[in-house]
Amino acid sequence: MLSPPEIVSNLPAKNPDPPTIIDRILRVLAAHSILACNLVTDKDGHTKRLFGISSIGKYFLQNEDEISVIPMLNVTLDKCLIECWNFFKGVTLEGGSSFVRGFGMHFFEMAAKDSNFSKIFNHEMSNQTTIVMKKGINFDMPLVVKDAPNFPGVEHVGGDMFTKVRHGEVTFMKSVLHDWGDEQHLKLMKNCYDAIPECGKVILLESIVPELSMTDLVTTTTLSFFTWVCFTCSLVPRKEL
Repeated sequence: MLSPPEIVSNLPAKNPDPPTIIDRILRVLAAHSILACNLVTDKDGHTKRLFGISSIGKYFLQNEDEISVIPMLNVTLDKCLIECWNFFKGVTLEGGSSFVRGFGMHFFEMAAKDSNFSKIFNHEMSNQTTIVMKKGINFDMPLVVKDAPNFPGVEHVGGDMFTKVRHGEVTFMKSVLHDWGDEQHLKLMKNCYDAIPECGKVILLESIVPELSMTDLVTTTTLSFFTWVCFTCSLVPRKEL
């Protein structure tokens, strides 16, 4: 574990008092369990704080596959999505999507037209998926797979899931259904059914919205994400998952 002055000694800081600022930042991160914090007393009787990476904080560092949750943060902090919060009231009272209100197009239309936004979003999805699965056929829109990085054991195939799903013994969909309405769900499920053999499987990975709001980390994270999706990226009305 390191103290703020020890951390600052490795930074190109020109501020006359950077340890104080760094200490405040690290305390915030520790309050969110991203860092661990201990109070220690030195030989002169002075108390100081030491900080170290926590078990949660390790996910913010790249692993052996150069994967982390940082791309997910980059998406949520993108200027387009930050701007969407300004339309929260209008969407709540009048309906629609805050993305359409702010930019005149849906979320995925922006991803198709804006190369920078597309790069940030696709990088986030790539990192998020690699955390839970490392092998298989990556079936996605052509504009996505054309820039997809090469991974051992992964084949990139472009297509439209609402037209036809790539054949395979198992179809695995992660964080897909929450973007679409009930009608699209049924169409997609039929395409998945047609794409698997008699003993095949369709596996869905989605966050389950709890009926009762609690204060645990899973509930708060799920509800925050669900609310963000509903008013920012919502394309059509749908039932909760």
